[in-house]
Amino acid sequence: MKKYFLGILTIIITVLSINVVKAEEKVKVYMLTKHGCYYCGVARENLEELKKENPDLFDFVEIEVFVDGENGTWKPVSEDLEKYWNAVYSYFGDSLGTGGTPTLIIGDYAVAAALPKEDLLVSINAAKGKENLAEKIAQDINVDLSQFGIAEVESNNYDGLIIVGILVVLVGGFAGLIYLGKK
Repeated sequence: MKKYFLGILTIIITVLSINVVKAEEKVKVYMLTKHGCYYCGVARENLEELKKENPDLFDFVEIEVFVDGENGTWKPVSEDLEKYWNAVYSYFGDSLGTGGTPTLIIGDYAVAAALPKEDLLVSINAAKGKENLAEKIAQDINVDLSQFGIAEVESNNYDGLIIVGILVVLVGGFAGLIYLGKK
């Protein structure tokens, strides 16, 4: 019986350690948006679909930076968000063109476009292990992004526990059958 217990314990520890490694590898995608922006909706939909298909790959935070102002202008939601927007565009410079929404910041890369899912997947995979510049830029200018996130989509990390539960039931059932077979 001790052998079975050690086997179960080894399996549980292995599965949980794999799940912990997966959680650490997640990339955080920041999406800067304008209220009512059509392309922001397209980008959001692409990110949500990709998230369903790859729940352990990334999390994303949507931050609404602008709303409609007078005469078709863009009005910043707050001074801090305007400061952040300007810092992002200053940091990435010409690579973002003239700017616009959605602006996606994926690791050390930024793009002002609603990327197709395939391109998002490539960019997210390329960002693994790289510095998250969205957060670095915010820290450099003393802006707390967590107060502005309007939609953070994260996967649950119950996968490891579910697998462990299934394994415990299977191994326990198998051990019970062996025990009953010896009687």
